[in-house]
Amino acid sequence: MAKAKSLKDQNRWQLWLAIVVVTVVNGLLSSDAKARIVFLRWRHALPGHRAFSDLAPNDPLIDMDRLKKACGNKLPDSPDEQNKVWYGLYKPLEKQPSIEHVQRDFLLMRDYACFVVLATIGFGIAAFVELSSAEAALLYAIAMIAQFFAVRQAAANYGHRFVTTVMAESTPTPPPRAKVAAG
Repeated sequence: MAKAKSLKDQNRWQLWLAIVVVTVVNGLLSSDAKARIVFLRWRHALPGHRAFSDLAPNDPLIDMDRLKKACGNKLPDSPDEQNKVWYGLYKPLEKQPSIEHVQRDFLLMRDYACFVVLATIGFGIAAFVELSSAEAALLYAIAMIAQFFAVRQAAANYGHRFVTTVMAESTPTPPPRAKVAAG
C-alpha cells in the first residue's frame, strides 16, 4: 500500500510554482526600469547619479575633503560622471560585509516594489473584473498602491544608504592620535 503524501508535500508544487512566477515577473523589468520606478525619475534614476552633488554633502558620516582626495581632488559634476566615479569607489569594496548587506536590502526592496507594481496592475484589473463588489476591488487597489509607496520609499532609502555607505567606507576617518605625554 502506497503511503499517502502529507499536506505539506501536496502543496510543495504550488510553492515552487509561486517562486517561478515571482522570478519570471521580476525578470520582466530591466534594471533601468526598476530604478525609474523606485526613484521616480526617468533620466539619471540611479542614486549614484546624485552621489556627489546631493547624497554625500548631506551625509554627516562622509568627510567631503577625504572624498575629494579619493577622487583625484576633483568631484564629478555631471550625473553620468558621478555614477561612474561612484561605481569606481564601489568595485573594490563590493565584498565588504557592510556594503553587501545594504546592497542586498536595496535589491530586495527594489524588486519587491516592482513586483507590487506589476501585481497591482494584473490583480487590480482582475479584482475589478472578478469581484462582485466594486468597493472591495477599489479597497484592494488602494491597499496595493499604499503598499507600493511604502516599499518604494524603503527601497529608495536603502538605495541612498547603499551609495553613501560606499562613499563613507572608501574614505575612512583615521583613528585619533594618542597624546604623547610630555616629560
